Amino acid sequence: MRRLGTHWLARATGCDPRALGDSETVARVLGELPEALGLTPVGQPIVHARPEGGVAGVVLLSESHASLHASPADGTLFADVFSCAPFDPAIARAVLQRAFAPATLETEVVDRGPVAPVPGLQERPDGGLVLVDDTRPDRRALDLEVSRVLFEGWSEHQHVLVVETPALGRVLVLDGALQSSERDEAAYHRALVQPAMAAWPGARRVLIAGGGEGAVAREVLRHQAVATARMVDVDRVVVDVCAAHLPALGAWDDARLEVVHADFFAVLGAQRGGWDVVLLDLVGRALEQALDSLEAAADTLAEHGVLALCLGPAGPVADARHARVRQQFVEAVQYSTWSESHGATLAFAVSRPPCVPLAFTPDTWDGLRWSP
Repeated sequence: MRRLGTHWLARATGCDPRALGDSETVARVLGELPEALGLTPVGQPIVHARPEGGVAGVVLLSESHASLHASPADGTLFADVFSCAPFDPAIARAVLQRAFAPATLETEVVDRGPVAPVPGLQERPDGGLVLVDDTRPDRRALDLEVSRVLFEGWSEHQHVLVVETPALGRVLVLDGALQSSERDEAAYHRALVQPAMAAWPGARRVLIAGGGEGAVAREVLRHQAVATARMVDVDRVVVDVCAAHLPALGAWDDARLEVVHADFFAVLGAQRGGWDVVLLDLVGRALEQALDSLEAAADTLAEHGVLALCLGPAGPVADARHARVRQQFVEAVQYSTWSESHGATLAFAVSRPPCVPLAFTPDTWDGLRWSP
């Protein structure tokens, strides 16, 4: 079972008193320990020589800390290393032995308890990790081997997890549900964006709801005619984490991209008119809220503007959502694409205001003009 961290304690006696009383030696050892253990120091070691004799030092680690307390008068040394990442205590022992030549060295590893369950992650009996998503429409839990956890934590709005997997590359998981994978995210994002962009080939202003991975904006900004792509995502943590750990998904360096951290529906009234294309990259409660706000979304569009959204897995629920879209946008076309990582055929809708023919043909996927 994964633990909260490794806490290694050591007590050495019969040490070389000259080494124990030398601040430079203590600082050097504190500098060697993180590198030897594969940990990450934050700044330089802090070492203090006490007036009554002895030296104390500490180095902060990205994973926690390491400290030494040396007493040359009686030849004793106390050390501790605490890390939320695993390390080999035998290596720490060897570093102390080389530097201080103790006659005896007693060590202990303290059990800090099990890690709290992480939404979307499960530990196998052999200690390996798997990504599990039981929200998939086929009701078969995703059982995906995880080679590395790149980020795990909570934002103000949800649990955020980015892992690396042999099968799907890097994967974004929110509240335990898989959102995007490097291996096949392009199929979803292309399906959401490109029919709408083809319906209005000269679109200059595009408004995106959600889209924290940056991939919706990436697909939009392939079109040279676009002057502004405004992405409104409430969760700054998701955007920052994706930019750091999934940089290839986004177009973060494109000057045409504007990122706004706000509740899309709270600012919807302020976005009125002038948007050629509105793209709703939303799921769950946010998708239902979008369907309840289609009239307001229509008000954000310029004359003959285009709106597109994902309806969820193809089937009766998606069909019912499509019917709600058609109440606001009479010319609304439903289409779909298979998503391997979601284990489902996902349905989409692209639409225009009433009485305006939709320029959507079977060759919508072909002939797009791509920026270099």
